[in-house]
Amino acid sequence: MESLGPLEDSFSQKTLRQRKRRHPGHRSFAVLRHPVLRVHLAYAVLIGWPVFAETREVLAKTYRLPFPKKPTDTAAYAEVLLAFATWLKANLNNQTSLPVHTLWASQSATLAAFGQIATPDLLAREESLSADLAYLAAAAGIEAPPFVAPANDPAPVKLADIWSQELEETVQAAYLRDYMQFGFGPWQG
Repeated sequence: MESLGPLEDSFSQKTLRQRKRRHPGHRSFAVLRHPVLRVHLAYAVLIGWPVFAETREVLAKTYRLPFPKKPTDTAAYAEVLLAFATWLKANLNNQTSLPVHTLWASQSATLAAFGQIATPDLLAREESLSADLAYLAAAAGIEAPPFVAPANDPAPVKLADIWSQELEETVQAAYLRDYMQFGFGPWQG
């Protein structure tokens, strides 16, 4: 995006509306990620970032999630990821003491929330982002810059190594609306 010109950020609702008025022909988009990959990466952040220490403590003590001592222990990681996905169903239904965090909130809820301020022109798919951004650039009348997709699984254990039908079904139960609304099928790494 930076190759197209300077980026702006830190908008309030007011400044975003003002910018949109000043720039007719603007385009906006959101990127959808498969729910299983999203849960996996949210879990990786949860166990890896110090800012989530208190959340981990609540999940371990109150909800008995047995966080692995070694984050690269594949079997333990897979076990707790499945337990986390099970817990997410209750959390997303506001049935836990912890609030829904934006890191794991459903994409349909997130889009509904910011859609009241700025509805995206395009819902791009992470797995087809290059083509989707080329389409968006053409719609805006500009040439698409070269796009290099970032690594989509920086977690200490790769989802492809631990994916199971049980994990897929557990995540689908938690994020049923996202699966239905966006047409997600089983994750394919």
